[in-house]
Amino acid sequence: MAAQRAKVPIAIHLDHCQSAEMGRYAADNLPFDSIMVDMSHCEKAENLALTKELVPYCHERGIATEAEPGRIEGGEDGVADTADLTGMLTTPDEVEDFIDTGVNFLAPAIGNIHGEYGSRGPRLEFDRLDSIYETCKKRDVRVVLRGTNDFPEALMLQCIKGGVSKVNVNKHGLG
Repeated sequence: MAAQRAKVPIAIHLDHCQSAEMGRYAADNLPFDSIMVDMSHCEKAENLALTKELVPYCHERGIATEAEPGRIEGGEDGVADTADLTGMLTTPDEVEDFIDTGVNFLAPAIGNIHGEYGSRGPRLEFDRLDSIYETCKKRDVRVVLRGTNDFPEALMLQCIKGGVSKVNVNKHGLG
C-alpha cells in the first residue's frame, strides 16, 4: 500500500506589489491567493488612497490583501527599495484608516527594518505593537512582522506574544 501524503493547503502570495497597475494585472491574470499592496514608498495619503483602490479590487476576485502603513526602512533585496527614504513608524490613526480599507493583514512599522540591523540590533517599540494589535484584533485583521533578519528566538516569541501571527523572513541563519 502506498504511503498517503497529508493534504496541506498552499497559498501563493505576491509580495511588494508596488503599483496599482501591477496589482490589477496580478489579480486578473495570475493565481495569487494574497497580494501585498505595498505603497509604502509613497507619501502617507497616496499610500492609503492606492490601498483603498486595490483592496476591494482584489477582494472581488477572492484575493486576500496585506498593506504597510508607515514605512519600514531599508531595501529588501532591491524589491521594496526604501533605503533612500526615511522610515515612518505606523501611527494609531493609520491603523484605523488602513483597516477601514478592508485589508486582511497589516504590516506595521514598529522599528523593524528591511535588511541588516547591524551592531545595534533590533529596537522594536512593543507599546506601539500592543496598540496596533488591540485595534487589529477587534476587526479581525492579522498583524504581520517584516524585517526579521536573524531575530533571536526570544525576540520572535515576544513579537508573537504581542499579536504577530504572520512573519516574513528574508534571511535567517540556520545551523
